[in-house]
Amino acid sequence: MWLLGVDVSAVAQPDDYNFDFVTITHPGNPGYDRRPDQFHLGRGSVNYEYRIARSEISTSQWMEFGNALATRGQGWAALIAPSRWGAVFFQPGGVDTLQFQLNPFLSDAGQVPVGGISFTQAAMYSNWLHNGKRVDDASLSTGAYQIDALGSGSPFMTNFERLPGARYWVPTLDEWMKAVYWDPDNPAEGGWWEFPDSSDSSPIAGPPGIGETNAGYLDTRDDWTDFRLNQYPDTQTPWGLLDATGGAGEMTSTLANFGPSVIGKGAPLGDEAFDGAFFDRADVAREVSINSGSAAYGLRIASAVPSPMAVAPFVFASCFIGLRRRSI
Repeated sequence: MWLLGVDVSAVAQPDDYNFDFVTITHPGNPGYDRRPDQFHLGRGSVNYEYRIARSEISTSQWMEFGNALATRGQGWAALIAPSRWGAVFFQPGGVDTLQFQLNPFLSDAGQVPVGGISFTQAAMYSNWLHNGKRVDDASLSTGAYQIDALGSGSPFMTNFERLPGARYWVPTLDEWMKAVYWDPDNPAEGGWWEFPDSSDSSPIAGPPGIGETNAGYLDTRDDWTDFRLNQYPDTQTPWGLLDATGGAGEMTSTLANFGPSVIGKGAPLGDEAFDGAFFDRADVAREVSINSGSAAYGLRIASAVPSPMAVAPFVFASCFIGLRRRSI
């Protein structure tokens, strides 16, 4: 569409898609240096604005993606299924069909956090969002990330950098750390908190309404489906993000020292090997396999900030038309 010499269609704007996005401002914030180590010295500094979802990806949000892919055949549905979530397979049209539905034995199953996805699956999800939720080969294999071999068997990637112009993506370690631990209103310690509840003390584990997080509260990962997103509304990061402590762990797109893997952040729900305080700390990281993921890790999606230039041509046109009418 051309309007007064401006190609309006060329200004591609990210849709909210019912994500509750929070805009992270204050470009050029100082990096984290409270507990410097090989991963975190200077990390968390971001020199641009971006958006990040207030909550982790829910079962309902991922199920929409899975059922869209399932229209391409049974292999695609199986390919994208997380290992821990609130949905189950069903066959609405007999043995030749396969789709997902919310687990009928779970209350509010759509709000169970997604866990057990790989970075490659997360990249394909980002491409799907970037391309308007289309499921053709081109829309799934490129846009936010380049997936080298798509197919319904075993997609793989060799380049893990997000592509220029990506509208949705897996947050980098720096983007994730800033959104979870850095506070523009905290004058001490360069603005950095040690824990995701905007404090230097570990949040108290306990049930919703009593505790501040489920991290370290559930004693086994088999309790995964006992947890729902947004059950601890008073435990927030400085930017208002929920479930940055507890819930699923959250992968980032930053490569770890040993590959092929990326850095994962956050406290996995119900980890019986470590308490929540260990994983909640700002200086702790964990590796997540790019191809197979981890049963404890899910995703919090990031997005570009809509550009004001998208509305500028229309504002200009309105002014022009108004002036023209007054001159008649």
